[in-house]
Amino acid sequence: MKIILAIVDPPIFWSLFVEAFRAGHLQENAQLCFAWLLLQLILLPGESADPYRKVAEDHSTINLLLNLSHPDAKAIGQKIEKVLSTSAAVAQFDGSFGPGGRHDNDFVDFREIAILPTADEIGSTERPFFRPSSAFDEPETENIRTAMFLDNQFRLLREDMLHEMREEVQVLSGSKRGRNNRGIVIDGLTLFNIYCGPEGKRCKWGLALQCEDGLPHLEGQKSVAKRKAYLMDNSQGKKILRHQSLACLLFDDQVLAFPTIIRDEDLLAQEHPIIVLQFDGERSATKTLLKLKIAKKIKLVQIDTALFSYEPVLAALQQIKDLPLSRELLFWTDGSVVGSVPQLAKMESIIRRIQRDPCQDLRRFLGSSRSIILDTAQGDSLISGLTQTVSLIQGPPGNVISGIILPCILTFSTEGTGKSFIGALLAKFLHDYSEQTILVVCYTNHALDQFLKDLLDIGIPLESLVRLGAKSNAQTEPMMLRNQDRVATRSKADWKVIDNCKAAAEIHVKSLELAFEEYKMTAIHNAEIMGYIEFDDYGFLQAFTLPTSTDGMTQVGKRGRAVDEYYLLNRWSHGNDAGIFKQHPDVLASSKIWQMSSASRQAQVTTWKANILKYQVTEVCRSAKEYDRCQIELQRTFQEGNIDILRNKRVIGCTTTGAAKYKESIQAVSPDVLLVEEAGEILESHVITALGADAKQMILIGDHKYVPLYYWLLT
Repeated sequence: MKIILAIVDPPIFWSLFVEAFRAGHLQENAQLCFAWLLLQLILLPGESADPYRKVAEDHSTINLLLNLSHPDAKAIGQKIEKVLSTSAAVAQFDGSFGPGGRHDNDFVDFREIAILPTADEIGSTERPFFRPSSAFDEPETENIRTAMFLDNQFRLLREDMLHEMREEVQVLSGSKRGRNNRGIVIDGLTLFNIYCGPEGKRCKWGLALQCEDGLPHLEGQKSVAKRKAYLMDNSQGKKILRHQSLACLLFDDQVLAFPTIIRDEDLLAQEHPIIVLQFDGERSATKTLLKLKIAKKIKLVQIDTALFSYEPVLAALQQIKDLPLSRELLFWTDGSVVGSVPQLAKMESIIRRIQRDPCQDLRRFLGSSRSIILDTAQGDSLISGLTQTVSLIQGPPGNVISGIILPCILTFSTEGTGKSFIGALLAKFLHDYSEQTILVVCYTNHALDQFLKDLLDIGIPLESLVRLGAKSNAQTEPMMLRNQDRVATRSKADWKVIDNCKAAAEIHVKSLELAFEEYKMTAIHNAEIMGYIEFDDYGFLQAFTLPTSTDGMTQVGKRGRAVDEYYLLNRWSHGNDAGIFKQHPDVLASSKIWQMSSASRQAQVTTWKANILKYQVTEVCRSAKEYDRCQIELQRTFQEGNIDILRNKRVIGCTTTGAAKYKESIQAVSPDVLLVEEAGEILESHVITALGADAKQMILIGDHKYVPLYYWLLT
C-alpha cells in the first residue's frame, strides 16, 4: 500500500497519467499499467480510495477500460466495474421506506454508519431498514445485487448487536421495566485528560475521565498496590471495567455516546480512579467533547453486550469491495453449472483415478497407514469438494453423511468421524496435490481445535499449520502464531521505518496534548457568547444589546446596582424577563425571543457554547486523527513479521471472529480455499468476511438441520 500511494502522492504523475489515458495517448502496455494501478487504488481501505473511485466512475474512463484491446487490461477493467458496483451505495427501496434519515447514524451507504450507535439512534423509535429475501431474486436487482447483499448483511448483524444494547439503555433510563444496572455504574466523573498510553507502549487515543470517589468494588483494597493486584490477579477484579468492553456515557442524565473502555490498571488503582474511553469515529468524539465541557453531571454505565464478537465482522463488511464466487452465492438459478476449480496436473490425475472408483482404498494417495474406504455418497462429496468452486457437505451430527453410516475403519478420533473427516480428507488432498493455501474457520475455539487436531491425525504436518487467536488446547498450542519461529529478522531499513513512525507519533502526541489543553482551558463567559451572537446569530443581538442612556444617567437595577452590558443576556439565560428594560422598544421588537421557555433558553445557550467550542474540538480531533494514523501504520509494520510466517504455512486456522479481526494479515497471504467447519452455526456475514478477495474455492461442512442460514448456497 505504501508503494501504491507513493506513486500517486503527490498527484503530479497521476493527474497526467489519467489525462493521457482518457485522451488515448497511451500505448497498449501503458494502458495495462494504468488499469492495474487504478484497480489497486480503488481497493485501498476506507477514505483513501475515494478520490480514485471518482476517476474510475467517470463514464469516459470506465468505457475506455471495458473496450481496451489488450485482454489482460480489459479483464482488469471488468474487475474495476465489479468493484464499483459492489462497493456502491444502494438506495433502491419500495415506496418511502428506504435507508437513511431515521437518525444521525442512518445513511444510504452502510459504510458511513458508525459501528457503535449514537444516542439519537438508540432513542429512535423508527423501524430499521432491511431488505426482504425476495429482493435478491428480482431480475431488476441483478446489477446491484452484490451491493444490496453486503448492505443487508451489515444492517442485520448490527441490529443483532443493537437489540440488547437498546434494551439495557431503556431499562437504565426507566422507559422500560427490567433488571437494572447489569454492569458497573460510576457517577461523579470529570474530564481529566487525553490518553495515548505510556511512552513506548502507545495506543490509539482516548479520553481520560476521573472519578470523584474510589470504585466501590475496590473499597476493601486500601493501597494502590493492593488495588492493582486485585484488578490484575483476582477473578472478580478482572471483570471490573473489562478491556474493550462497551459503556454508555451519560451527560446530565441524557445518553451521550457509547465508547469502549481501555483498561489501564495503574490508572484504575489510583485513589481517584481514571477511566479511559475510546470513541468510534470522529463524529462521536466531536459530539462528546462538545458536551463534556459544559456538562454538570457525567455518568458511565458498563454494558454487557459482547462487542468483541460483532465489531471485527462489521468493520470487515464495510471494507469489502469485491465478493468472489458471487456467481454461485448470489446469482445461482436452476440449471446453472457449478464453476470448476483449475487444477495442477497431479491433482487432475488423482481426481480422475478416484472418479473411476470412489470406493477404493485412498491410503496410497495420502501416505496413510490406515485404510480409508468411502462409500459412493462420501466419494461424491470428496470429488465435489475437490472440483467445485463452491461445495456444501451436509449431514446430521455424529458419524453420518447424507444418511450413510461411515465404516468404522475410518475412525481416527473418538469424536464424530463423518462430515468433519471428509473435510479433513479434502484438506489433506489439497495440501499434498496442490499449492493452494487453505483458510480453515469455525465458529467456536473448541470446534477449531478439534478440526485442527483432525488435520494432524490425517497426516498434515505440524509445520504446515498455524492457529490464530489467543486460545488453544494442548494439541494446538504448538500451532499458535506466537510460538512460530520468525521467518526473517528486521533489517536496518525496517527499524528506520519503525523509528520514524514512532517519532512522528510522538510529535502528534505533543500536538494533541496542546490542542486538548487549549480546549480544556477555554472558558465561555458572557463576552464570548455576545461575540458569537454578533457574528453568527445576529437575530439575538438586538434582544440582548443594552439600550444606551440618552441623558447621561447611570442605569441601575435592583438594590441600586449599575447594570452592565450583559444585563439582558443574564436575565434571559436565567429565565427572567428584561427587568428594567421590558418596555423598551428593542425588547418589545424581540418579543419572540423573550417569550421562549426556560428550557428552550438553556438549550440555546448550550448550542452557542458548543459552537464556540467547535474550533478547539476540531483541532483536538484533527491531531487525534493524525496520531491514530501513525499508530495504524506502526501496527501494520509490526504485523509484517506475522504475515511472513503466514506466507510459509499451507493451512491457517482461526474462528470466524478471528478471521475478521486478523483480516488484513490473512488477506496479505491471499488464501485460495476457504474451508468452513460447522457451517450451520455460522452467520452468512461471518462467512463472507472470511472469504478473501482472491479466494477461488469455498467448502462448507455442516448439519443441514441445524439452522437454515445457507439457503442461498449449493447443496
